Formats: sequence, structure tokens, C-alpha cells
Amino acid sequence: MKRIKEFQGNPEHLILLKEGVVIWNRWRNILLTTEPDLRGANLKGLDLQGIDLQGAKLTNANCRRTNFKGANLSHASLTCSDFKKANLKGANLSYSDLCRVRFDRANLTDVDLTQSTLEEATLETSNLTRANLQKAYLKLSHMKYANLRYANLQYAKLHLTTLIGADLREADLRFSSLYSSLHFTQLAGAKITQQYCMSNIWSKEPEISTWYQPNPTKYQKAGAILFDQEGQRVL
Repeated sequence: MKRIKEFQGNPEHLILLKEGVVIWNRWRNILLTTEPDLRGANLKGLDLQGIDLQGAKLTNANCRRTNFKGANLSHASLTCSDFKKANLKGANLSYSDLCRVRFDRANLTDVDLTQSTLEEATLETSNLTRANLQKAYLKLSHMKYANLRYANLQYAKLHLTTLIGADLREADLRFSSLYSSLHFTQLAGAKITQQYCMSNIWSKEPEISTWYQPNPTKYQKAGAILFDQEGQRVL
């Protein structure tokens, strides 16, 4: 993955951010229409709990091990940034551009990713317990061994998403498109609309020949709870 080695944003914004969250948020409250430009910033390991980065340009940034607990990153552009092992518990990332972002081993518990774009993002072994991924776009994203227990994935686009070994127990996948690799995926208690049961859950790679042939029986055997398109449980 290519990354910008040098800071490409507004130097004044970076200086202000490093003054601390209190000063930064006060500035944001005064200049509501200003979009922070932090492209290529090195924020590795900083404590930015509760920071307001709504609408920020934060592409190609180094955010490894950074504390973004409870932060507002909604409507932000975060393409190609590195959030490996970052703490984003309870953060708001709704409507954000997260294409090719790395979230390996990140804490995304209770995070809001509503309608965010996560195409080709990497979320391997990340913790997404109770995350809201409703209507998120996850095409070609990598979610091997991710913890998605109790996550809301209603209407999410999971085209060619890798979910090998992921924990989807009690997750809500109703009306989500499951054209994904679900090998060794835990589905006990997961809610799935039977017409969207397209993936071959026993294969390491999605089988194109089976995508348009719903096979709900295998999902039921894996412990999933199936619903029809009217929302009624299928027994």
C-alpha cells in the first residue's frame, strides 16, 4: 500500500491538534465550517479521545495505536490511513471514506460505521463487537478472524468480502448481500434473510457458480436464524 511519506496538509492544523483535544475542539466549535486538513499526518500513539474530526481530510495518515475513543470522524476522508491497533471504541465513523484503510487488531467496539465506504479495507482480527455497519459498503474488504458479535450489518454490501474465521454470532445480517467467503465463520444466532444466502460457507473462496443459488439449509445447520423478506422468521 502506497503512503505519503511527508505531511501534505495544513501545518497550522497539525500544530493546533498537537496542542491537545480541549484546544482543538474549542477551535472547531468556533470555526464550524473549516475542514481540517491533516493529510499524511503522523498521529501515531497520540491520545485524541473525544476529538472532533468531523469532515476532516486524514488520508495517508499514520494513526497506529492512537486513542480515538469516542471521537467524531463522521464524513471524514481517511483513505489509505493506518489505524492498526488503534482504539476507536465508541467512535463515530459514519458516512466516512475508509477505502483501503488498515484496521488490523483495532478496537472498534460500539463504533458507528453507518453508510461508510470500506472497500478494500483491512479489518483482520479487529474487534467490532456491537458495531453499527448498517448499509456499509464492504466490497473486497478483509475481515478474517474479526469479532463481529452483535454487530448490525443490515443492508451491508459484502461483495467478495473475506470473512474466514470471523465471529458473527448474534450479528444482524438481514438484507445484507453475502457474496463472501465464510469458511470457518461462526454463525450461531446470526440473523440472515434467506433470499440473500448466496455464499458457500464451506469453501475457502467464494464460488461464483453458487452465488445466485440461495442455499439456506447450510446456514441453518451452522446455527443461523433465517428470515423472509417480510421480516418473518423462517422455521
